[in-house]
Amino acid sequence: MVMRITQGGVYVMVQKYGIEGLLVVDGTVQCNPEKETALVDGKITIKVFDRVMVNIVAQMVEFRRSVSLVFAPQ
Repeated sequence: MVMRITQGGVYVMVQKYGIEGLLVVDGTVQCNPEKETALVDGKITIKVFDRVMVNIVAQMVEFRRSVSLVFAPQ
């Protein structure tokens, strides 16, 4: 999994399935691109080379398929 931390959020790419997008989190995310870290809900720190678990959720939005990468804390 490839990850990039930007001001807009945590951008994740699941290479095995060719899926990429912003990480969807139920709580708040504070991103610090200069230090390449993100703080989820004030408790969990994610760094660029960390492995994160995501649930891939597919749904139909306006007659198009949309995929969300939902953060699954371990």
